Amino acid sequence: MSGPQSSVGSPTTPTGSPSSQSKGVKREATAEDIEEVSAPRPKKPRNSSLQYLTLDDEPDRDPTFWYSDGSVVLSVAETLFKLHRSRLASQSTYLQDLFEGAPDEDFEADGNTCPLYVIRVKGLKLFDFSSLLSMVEDPFSARRNTPSFALIAAVARAAKLLGFDQALTWATGRLEETWPVEVADIERGSRDHAQEALELSRILDMPTIRKRALYELMRLPGFGQDGEDSALSISDYRLLTHAREKCSLHWTGIMKKGPTKLATKCAPLLQGCPVRHDGTRLNKWWTLMAKEDMMWRYYLDPIGGYRQLKTLLFREAKADPMEWCPDCQKEWEKEWTTAQENLWKDLDEWLELPQ
Repeated sequence: MSGPQSSVGSPTTPTGSPSSQSKGVKREATAEDIEEVSAPRPKKPRNSSLQYLTLDDEPDRDPTFWYSDGSVVLSVAETLFKLHRSRLASQSTYLQDLFEGAPDEDFEADGNTCPLYVIRVKGLKLFDFSSLLSMVEDPFSARRNTPSFALIAAVARAAKLLGFDQALTWATGRLEETWPVEVADIERGSRDHAQEALELSRILDMPTIRKRALYELMRLPGFGQDGEDSALSISDYRLLTHAREKCSLHWTGIMKKGPTKLATKCAPLLQGCPVRHDGTRLNKWWTLMAKEDMMWRYYLDPIGGYRQLKTLLFREAKADPMEWCPDCQKEWEKEWTTAQENLWKDLDEWLELPQ
């Protein structure tokens, strides 16, 4: 894999560390080196974009992942990590392949000489790599505690780039728990970080997460964007605008038409059922919808609107069965559940998701 090209220098003594004499490159500088100090150093054939580390450079050492008994040094975003090579190679296909080649440099530290490899992967961030290491080095802690979305996302991105399959499985599983895609679980999951979840769904090729993230953005005013600082692409704006128009038209139709199914159980009681006649039922319906402001509260969120309808009419029928027929209310709940599920399926087409 290849990424942005950069020159990384040789570490000297970080503040508070032992003498730099034990921290430099393995070969000591000769008189000839001193005479030619202004000349560029040769580049290694395997990593032609990287110059030799020089004694004047001071890469930072990661304060957490610098093990005195580590057997390999990795350089990521000008930060050094001293880690256990065998552990990394057993979990990462990328690092396993990298370690089979010659190192970029020999690095002397803590009285030992370790091979140093520079990670050149486009898109790999220092925070993501550190987060991935926290998962790899202490997986039980990650499973015991509830990780933040930022941590899950960071682990997922780095694991995808570097081929940490077990860590990626863990991260995608946590994402699916955080963003459940079943329509019945829509209100249970998170509404935060929808923009980042959308980007992550494309990196990880997870259409289910993409659908949920797009819906969360769709039901936010302005698609959750902050004026000129919008992170949405033009194509995503188009998708969301199209889906929102479809959902708004759908919800407007439901509000105008009202429930249509009636219970057969109360059919003989034509005079006793308070919602048997269309005119009476619609008048009651429109009055209740206006009172609860259902039209505008869920104009951008018909999936949530259906959930609220079922809750609202159940409450009304239970409180006043002479006003709202409990038997018919049960039929409406079935009707709305089916309509909600069908609408959720229609969003696949409107949001241009893989079929």
